[in-house]
Amino acid sequence: MNKILTELSNPVWWFSVVLAGIAINILSSYLRGALDKFFSKSSSWWRNRSEAHKKALEEQIDRIVSNIEDRNLAATDELRMRLGAIFRLLLSIIFLCFAIFFNPYIAQLDFIELWIKLFCFLLFTILLTISLLLWSEATRIEFLLIAAKDRLSKQIIKECADG
Repeated sequence: MNKILTELSNPVWWFSVVLAGIAINILSSYLRGALDKFFSKSSSWWRNRSEAHKKALEEQIDRIVSNIEDRNLAATDELRMRLGAIFRLLLSIIFLCFAIFFNPYIAQLDFIELWIKLFCFLLFTILLTISLLLWSEATRIEFLLIAAKDRLSKQIIKECADG
């Protein structure tokens, strides 16, 4: 504590603080324009990307609403992806169990056991990642089907109310 008080009472410390404050102020005034320009470009890029994504999503929903074959194909794709995700998840759990409970007496050398366990952990990781990606895509398709079902219901209600 005493050392801190002596350092604070030193005029060199105060002089360096003032110089650092001035330098930061000057630097910030020069960087502000560049940072504003950068963030405006990145936000407009994100906005354009989001609008394009939303437009593509609406087109997919319109296609599913207008065509029963596309609706059936989307439902089939969702089920296929969910089953594939479950299969890969179970397979990854098998590899994880094999890696954890691998019997070292099968392999005569310790480094072979290590490599087999590492290979099984690698397969576990890859299969788990693929499983999660497939599940995510199936959930996206489920969202499309639900949105299409809602839109189709609204169209039917509107047609019944009009005529």
